[in-house]
Amino acid sequence: MRFAVLQHTLPTTSIRVTHWDLLLQFAEYRSKDDKCLDCFELSLPPAQWSSLLISRLPSHRALYLEYVGPISGDRGSVEQVMVGEVQWHSRDENVTEFDLIADPNRRPEHWPASGQRIKLTHAEKDRWFLQLLAPS
Repeated sequence: MRFAVLQHTLPTTSIRVTHWDLLLQFAEYRSKDDKCLDCFELSLPPAQWSSLLISRLPSHRALYLEYVGPISGDRGSVEQVMVGEVQWHSRDENVTEFDLIADPNRRPEHWPASGQRIKLTHAEKDRWFLQLLAPS
C-alpha cells in the first residue's frame, strides 16, 4: 500500500488555509477513480509533526497518490512533499497505527530511513490525535 503527503495551497478567496493532506491507501484499486485513500488534513508539514490534532476528510480517489497541479472547482492546487509505502498495523474506528516508509528522495531530513510509526486516536467527530511513536 502507498501513501502521499500533499501540500494543498488554497486560493486567496478561500476561507480555509493552506494545509497538508495525508493520504493513506487502505485497499487495492482498479481505477484511479476508486476511493481507496483515507485522508487527513494537517496544519503542519511532515518535518514538524510530533503530536497534533488533525481532521479526517472523506475518502479520496487513488489518482491523488500521484496527482500534482490545480484542483477543479477553484479549490487550489496540490504539490507532493512526501511519498512512499504505508504498512498497516491496525486500522479501526478508534485507533489506527501504521508505519510510513518514505521514498529516500522525497523525505524530510529528520524522517527515519527505516520508517516512522504513527498512531492516530479518535478524539471526537472528525478530529483525530496524531502521535509519532519510536521509529519502526
